[in-house]
Amino acid sequence: MTLKSKSTNRILKILGFIFLSITAIISILVVLTTLYVSKIAKNIPAISPKDFDIQLTSDFYDDAGSLVSSRYYSENRVWVNYEELPQSYIEAVVAIEDKSFWEHEGIDLYGLMRAIVVNYTTDRTEGASTITQQLSRNLLIDADERFSQKLSRKIQEAIIALNMEEVMSKQEIFTYYSNVIYFGQSAYGIDAAAQKYFGKELKDLTLEECATLAGLPQSPINKDPVNDMPKAVERRNSVLKAMFKEGYISEEEMKTALALPITLNPSISIVDNKYGYFIDTAIKEAEEILREEGLPSLFVGGYSIQTTMDTKGQQILETLVTNPANFPKDANNEKCEVAMVVYDQTTGAVKALLGGRDYSAMGLNRVYAKGRQPGSTFKPIAAYGPAIEMGLTANDTYVDGPISISGYEPKNAGSSYRGQVTVRQAVVNSINTVAVQVLYDISPRKGWEFATRLGIELADEEKYYLSIALGGIENGVTPLEMVRAYGAFGNKGVLEEPHLITKIVNKNGKVVYKYVPESKQVITPTVAWYITDLLKSVISSGTGTQARISNLDMAGKTGTSQLPGVDNANKDIWFVGYTPNISASVWMGFDIADKENGFYNQYGGGFPARFWKLFMQQYLNGETVVKFEKPNPLEIIRRTIIKKNIVTLPEPEPTPTPKPEPEPKPEPKPEPEPTPKPKP
Repeated sequence: MTLKSKSTNRILKILGFIFLSITAIISILVVLTTLYVSKIAKNIPAISPKDFDIQLTSDFYDDAGSLVSSRYYSENRVWVNYEELPQSYIEAVVAIEDKSFWEHEGIDLYGLMRAIVVNYTTDRTEGASTITQQLSRNLLIDADERFSQKLSRKIQEAIIALNMEEVMSKQEIFTYYSNVIYFGQSAYGIDAAAQKYFGKELKDLTLEECATLAGLPQSPINKDPVNDMPKAVERRNSVLKAMFKEGYISEEEMKTALALPITLNPSISIVDNKYGYFIDTAIKEAEEILREEGLPSLFVGGYSIQTTMDTKGQQILETLVTNPANFPKDANNEKCEVAMVVYDQTTGAVKALLGGRDYSAMGLNRVYAKGRQPGSTFKPIAAYGPAIEMGLTANDTYVDGPISISGYEPKNAGSSYRGQVTVRQAVVNSINTVAVQVLYDISPRKGWEFATRLGIELADEEKYYLSIALGGIENGVTPLEMVRAYGAFGNKGVLEEPHLITKIVNKNGKVVYKYVPESKQVITPTVAWYITDLLKSVISSGTGTQARISNLDMAGKTGTSQLPGVDNANKDIWFVGYTPNISASVWMGFDIADKENGFYNQYGGGFPARFWKLFMQQYLNGETVVKFEKPNPLEIIRRTIIKKNIVTLPEPEPTPTPKPEPEPKPEPKPEPEPTPKPKP
């Protein structure tokens, strides 16, 4: 063998060794890579669109079907279907983000190689993620790993994208991408972005607006037109040029669009203070419904929620509350507060509500706040109503004078007395002593049972206390409880459960909740008619005249509770009234009621009655006047009420013919019911 041959053989052996070594190394790398990828793939669950956890914004609608508010947790997103996406937007996204989207199977190998060459041979940075990869990154990779440059994350993203393409159509992938991706300015998804930047529905977007939005996901903060218009225009123009290059638009269309500025018309934030008290209450009710149904929260579920709100009524309330002239003078630095709830007693629908003079998100809503003493508004509930059930009539007479029942000595306002009066006169002038005598005659237990039927929560021991005749209740009441009770008087004795939600529809258009009326006949139509007849007189000629509206059939009662330990000072002032269709209660008072924060010379027949009137005048303006319907025939009520002996006290001073005046009620301490012998 020649030297040359030996040299050739040695070179061949070396080359063979190198080749085998490289092959072995490559094989080992392939095996290791396969094992590594397999390990990552093992931890990737099967892809199923129904399992995607996407936060969607829920919308609230008023009783006429108009959108009034929306709520979301952290991502403002409204779901849209592929058919709703503008064609120009689809083409713009594909042109700028993934021009081979309709052909590849999840990853673009050619695009990946091109990006590697560009990134390592130039100063530019080029992405290689397909639309499918971007979707997989945003949907199925944890937020803290989403933008990591680790090899494991990139492999995970690619595997998910390949799996996604196997189980989802291209249209499904593009739809999810358009609904999931972030567009800046707290807008997730194309619909929220169109509203946020242009105040438009998708169908109304122009070519240049579609191009602007399509360019945002690459850098939604740095190229956001709100924060940096020049960069946003530059990015928009890149999208338009890409659309022309890919043949989606003509050169003329491109040039026309390039010459246009980006004209923003941002929508008002959908989470604002408008209708705040009503919407907050509706949120609580809806969340409770969804929990009972085992459904996701409204803050992520994308529901359409139909409410009972009458926007006209809510707007009237929110205007009235801004006028300081509608309220008594503040005490020291404490502001006089207000609560009002408007309720359709024939359906149970809450039409409007106001929880205070200053709204704060999910703050104190005084419509639902317990602890307010109802004063004389409780007389029809605990005394006169149950007594009418037992045969009391408006023409029955009682002696109005100082009395003592087992040491309990109720007094009238100003300690003035009228002598013998009819029940109607006692109700009209809000006479305390007569209300207590009436309850004494029927027994406090009967009053307690009647109030409970009307939905008032009373302590068990209060069934023995005469003080409930004057609203002396340990835990107080809420304005909602009062309007519900009075609503039964105006609804022929039928109690309808107050509610704010009538229907909830999920993101797929399926009705997941529909309100079912909860009607209960708690008193007879005849008893309700006689109570209403008495309360009509309160407005026509009694303590509630300042609530009177001409030509309107209405009934109601004033109420005032005394500030304990302070002479001539009151802490809660009320007016509760109703028409044949609408009931409303008004409470005014202080969050902290003490000798420094109380009312002097203010009663339920003043500011609360006037506030009620101001609302009703505007709310019912133009409505057909409806009259209370008298039962036909009126039921004959068997008289079972028995008048009992009581101790009468001498009057401190004669009080000849006192003028009727509103009824600030002393807040009596509860007393056990005495057990006197019936009058022979």
